[in-house]
Amino acid sequence: RGPASDAGAPRTRVRLCVDPCALETERAPAACKDGGVRDVLHGDGKLAVVGGARTYAPPRSAPALGEAVTWGHGDSAVRFLVSERTTLQREVERQVAVLEGLHEDGVTVAAFSPDGSILVTGGAQGDLCVWRVETSADRSAKGLASQIKSNSVNPRLDRSISLMRRLCAHKGPITSLAVPQVHGVVVSGAGDGTVILWDLQRLRFSRELMRGLPEGPCSADLSDSGSTAVACAGTDLWVVSINGAWLAGVRLDT
Repeated sequence: RGPASDAGAPRTRVRLCVDPCALETERAPAACKDGGVRDVLHGDGKLAVVGGARTYAPPRSAPALGEAVTWGHGDSAVRFLVSERTTLQREVERQVAVLEGLHEDGVTVAAFSPDGSILVTGGAQGDLCVWRVETSADRSAKGLASQIKSNSVNPRLDRSISLMRRLCAHKGPITSLAVPQVHGVVVSGAGDGTVILWDLQRLRFSRELMRGLPEGPCSADLSDSGSTAVACAGTDLWVVSINGAWLAGVRLDT
C-alpha cells in the first residue's frame, strides 16, 4: 500500500528514471507486501509502491487513507474500498460497493482519471471500458436509480458507474492502463505486445505507440509534457515519441 514498516515485508527494488531518454536511473528501496510491483506513486517527497490487483483514486500521492478499487476476485467483481482509522488508530478497509459484470471474462487492470470521475477498466479479451463514477448524491441529483450492491451506512460513500464506451483494438488481455494527469488520453498495453493511445475526450482510438514487445507491458504511460511514452515489459524498458518513433531502450538487471 505504501512504504511499509513491517520488518518481515519482502523488499522490492524500484528504479526511479531521472531522464527517460537517457535512461539514467536511481535505485530506491521500497517494500511491497502484495508480491510484484504494479504501480509506483511518487509525491510529497515520498515513494509508495502498489502491488497486486488494486489501484487508488486520487490523490494518488497519499493513498494511506484514500479510496481503492480492487479486482481479480473469484466472482469477477470490482470492489470499492475506503480506508479509515478506528478509535484505536488502527487502519482498516471498508467495502462500500461491489460492481459486477464489467467485462465478460473479468477485469484484468483498472485506472482512475486524475480527478477520479472516470474509471477505465481492461478485460481479458482485450477490450477497454470507460466508466463514469458517481456517488449516491450524484444519482439523487440526477434522479438515477442505484446500480450497486453496497454495505455502506454512509450514502456519501456509495459508488456506481455508468458505461461511457467500450473500446476495442488489442488482440490480447489488457495488462496495463494509465490515464495521464494532462492531455485527456488513455494509454493501454496488452498481452499482444502493443501499446495504444486512446482519445479520452472523443472516446476513440488515437494511434498505436508500440508493437512487438516481448510480452504484455506491466506499465505504460506518457511523460508530463506528452512528448514521449514509456513502457516496461519484463526487464525491458522502452521509450518512444508520441508518434511512436523509437527513442531508447534498456534491459534492467533483475
